[in-house]
Amino acid sequence: AQNFDLAVERESDLANLARLDSASAAYIPALRFSTKLQDYDSPSSITAAPFSTASTEARETSVSASLDGRLPTGATYSLSFSASDGDGTKSTGEGSTAFDSASATLTALDFTQPLLRGRAIDETRLKIRQRRVDLRASALDLRLRAVSTISSVETAYYELVAARDIETVRESTLALSEQNLTDTLGRVSVGTLSRLDEQQARAEVAANRAELLSARQTLRERANVLKRLIADDYTALRLVTFDLSDVLPVPVPGEPVPDYEVSVARALGRRLELDRRSLEIEADSLDFAYRRDRLRPALDLSAGFGYRAADAEVSRLWSQFQNRDHPYYEVGLALSFPWSWRGERADLRAALSNERRARLELVRQEQSIRVEVDDAVTALVTARMRIEATATARAYAEAALDAAGVRLAAGTVTTYEVLQRRRDLASSRADEISALADHQIAYSDLRRAEGVTLDYWLIDFSPTP
Repeated sequence: AQNFDLAVERESDLANLARLDSASAAYIPALRFSTKLQDYDSPSSITAAPFSTASTEARETSVSASLDGRLPTGATYSLSFSASDGDGTKSTGEGSTAFDSASATLTALDFTQPLLRGRAIDETRLKIRQRRVDLRASALDLRLRAVSTISSVETAYYELVAARDIETVRESTLALSEQNLTDTLGRVSVGTLSRLDEQQARAEVAANRAELLSARQTLRERANVLKRLIADDYTALRLVTFDLSDVLPVPVPGEPVPDYEVSVARALGRRLELDRRSLEIEADSLDFAYRRDRLRPALDLSAGFGYRAADAEVSRLWSQFQNRDHPYYEVGLALSFPWSWRGERADLRAALSNERRARLELVRQEQSIRVEVDDAVTALVTARMRIEATATARAYAEAALDAAGVRLAAGTVTTYEVLQRRRDLASSRADEISALADHQIAYSDLRRAEGVTLDYWLIDFSPTP
């Protein structure tokens, strides 16, 4: 069996893991390769006095390859190689001259490192860190969904048990009213009771039958709620009947009442919602750091070295590389900044506002938790008091029914009063059952408010890899 809500959260967790892998792939180097063939005929042009003209017809083939990437420091690097081979003729007023040329460049390393903007954080690192936060958040969301589902299952189960017990009460009440109708008909036939007594007995049977039908519908609805929570295929469980053998427990007399301050302290240290809010603050802090970095000018250090080769024959280029005949080195600084920082300052103000909002949300969540714990403790105490009150009411209803039966046998009351006492007893028993179920639900709500639901049921979620 499987809960759909948990299945959805698991897929969200897997999606965030994939997004983290996608963001981290930015550090995987890219291999590029290109080739180009050019065939051109340049128009005639004046070369020098006394006004001679020249034109060129040439064909050139070029290839290039590079390995480009970036580092977690914000730096970019490139390893590249390019070569070209060309031939053609150059025509002047004095005649045509054939030419053949080849050249190549081997860049051993081309490196650029930001020194100000982008040194501490850049868009790639921001995205990776945000994806890590998202992954941790989705893991918390899965646990939160599990807590919510477990609490819902507990509530549905205890309501189902209560509905079963109430159905039993209604069946017993209907059976008694049917037996009373049989007895009444016998007395009417001998003249000890009137037709009015018969009509009252029949009305009582009809009313109890209606109550039983309503109780059975409630039982079916409670069962469907539980089936929806524990199964991903309702059709397979539609006709399944739960074998309920549990009895709603009665509180032990003198059982201590949960202390509000202790419960609040436990909740503030265990509630997953607070961890979720903290992750939102962390995500907004990352965005703020990135926006603040955007206010710095871009100062980039670049460096590189490599080798060049040129010759009329392509075959002699490789020997020049081997001999390192024509090395080159370069180093430089590049400074750039916008004419105005207006857009960057606006983004920074927005990021700061978002971070403050997230911190206020955390404080508001803490206050909400305090209220939830207070409500849960109060509900538990109230449920215990209701159990005592409904048990007392049920005991008095039983005594009143017994007394009415004695008085009916003595002929001092009518059957109507007995029927009324029987209705009161059935209602008192249903109220007591509901109070017992609410007491167990109140315990479940208190565990959820304190943030100990998973620990109570010994459920452990393995950390996301």
